[in-house]
Amino acid sequence: MLERLSDHIRSCYERAEQAERRAAEADEPQKSQDLQLAKWWAHLARSYEFVEGLEGFLLETDDEAKRRATTKAWTPIATAPFDRDLRLALLDADGVAHALVFPCRRVLGGWVKAQSKERLSVDPSHWQEWSEDL
Repeated sequence: MLERLSDHIRSCYERAEQAERRAAEADEPQKSQDLQLAKWWAHLARSYEFVEGLEGFLLETDDEAKRRATTKAWTPIATAPFDRDLRLALLDADGVAHALVFPCRRVLGGWVKAQSKERLSVDPSHWQEWSEDL
C-alpha cells in the first residue's frame, strides 16, 4: 500500500506542476482555473502524504502492540507468585486499568514495593513479570 501511495503522491505533484506551467502561458480566466487546479493537485498530494505517514505510524504501533502482547501478557491477580518482582495493574473508579511504575512483590496479607519493602494499600486486578523496558 505504501508504495502505491508514493506513486499517487508523485503523480499529483507532477500534475500540479503541469497545471502551473499551463497557467504561466494562459490568459484569464484559464490562468485562474489552472492555478486553482494546481492548488487542488498539491493539496491531494499532501493528503496522500498524510495518509502514508499515518499508515506507517499505525503499522509500527501495531507491530509494537503485537510484540508486547506476545511477550508480556497480563495474568489474573489470583495466580500471582510470591517469589519475584511483578508489575501490577489497578482498576480506577471508572474501570480503567493503570500499571504501577515500580516493581512489587506479593507477601502474606498483601503487597510491598520490591526494593523498599514498604507495604502497599492496593487491590490489583492483574499482574505480569516486571521488566524495565515497559
